[in-house]
Amino acid sequence: MRFKPAKSRSMVLRKGKVVDKFRFNIADTAIPSISEKPVKSLGKVFDCSLRDTTSIQSTCTELDGWLKSVDKSGLPGKFKAWVYQHGILPRILWPLLVYAVPISTVETLERRVSTTTSGDGLGYQGA
Repeated sequence: MRFKPAKSRSMVLRKGKVVDKFRFNIADTAIPSISEKPVKSLGKVFDCSLRDTTSIQSTCTELDGWLKSVDKSGLPGKFKAWVYQHGILPRILWPLLVYAVPISTVETLERRVSTTTSGDGLGYQGA
């Protein structure tokens, strides 16, 4: 088993902030910093900001895109509800478990889902 510098990341913290001033090398191969190449592990993105806000915002925009695409799909309401329950909901739950999502953001996501899925009792408007 060999150490692979290209698959590793470096991060230097000085006074609580990420500093890109230092470069680490192993066998004349530079280790990229976390600000150059963020790391994704188990669905969680580690970047130089050391915060979850960008990932939470991207999760919110992904949810909006998924809901719009299902709503425009032309499927009957019960199939849209099935797609939401078995396709969208599992994809949205994992980031909610991995990241520290504020309750206000979760309530906003709930409102978006309920306004999109309210209507005919089967789950979606129209159809």
